[in-house]
Amino acid sequence: MNSIVSRLAFLIALVAAVHCGFIVIRAGTQNAQVRLPTRSLHELPVSLGNWRGEDTELDPNIFVGTGAREALARSYTDRSGQSASLFLALYDDPGAGVYHTPFNCYRAQGWTNISEVRMPVECPGRPTIFVSLSTWRKSGLQQIQVLCWYEMGEHVLFDRIDWSGGLWFWRGVRFKFRGLTTWPPMYKVLLEAQDTDSLTSHRLVELAASLRGWLGELSASSEPPASAR
Repeated sequence: MNSIVSRLAFLIALVAAVHCGFIVIRAGTQNAQVRLPTRSLHELPVSLGNWRGEDTELDPNIFVGTGAREALARSYTDRSGQSASLFLALYDDPGAGVYHTPFNCYRAQGWTNISEVRMPVECPGRPTIFVSLSTWRKSGLQQIQVLCWYEMGEHVLFDRIDWSGGLWFWRGVRFKFRGLTTWPPMYKVLLEAQDTDSLTSHRLVELAASLRGWLGELSASSEPPASAR
């Protein structure tokens, strides 16, 4: 009997602690304002290293559904003939942005995940990060590779748990911004390409490195919110 009471007391205390933690985080971030860049995502260069791109039409329903403040869709092709579609988005509400992960969206469209690995992306002047590279198959024939990551300042995340921390809220990216009155915007980078050969992943990482370098420049152009000046 005492054992049951002790366990119940422990669970109640744990739930209370987690609830208090969420309250503390919310109180520390709910009034934060986002430092938006002075430049648009549409200023992304058409030429990135070995890649050349052109804008593609972004479905307005997809744009609204993602909760992004700004988004860009573009198709890039490198000198080998490899093509990759890019979806680049800026969010001032990270909680909304990290819901639309490849594992949510591609599965909803009937794709089956085959594998996922974390690949290093090295970019001069910025810390090396690891991004998600997943392989998907549809109807047993078509196979694609999807490279994706979210970044907020120098923090990299992949889903809502990375943002909130879940029960371990102190591990979440949101916890790291507690108490700050301003924070950087969150960017989503998603590249999709036909899985044509063993070099597809390396080509996507090459393009990702160029994109990360440009995002660093974009972040450097951010201004504090008007009310914080």
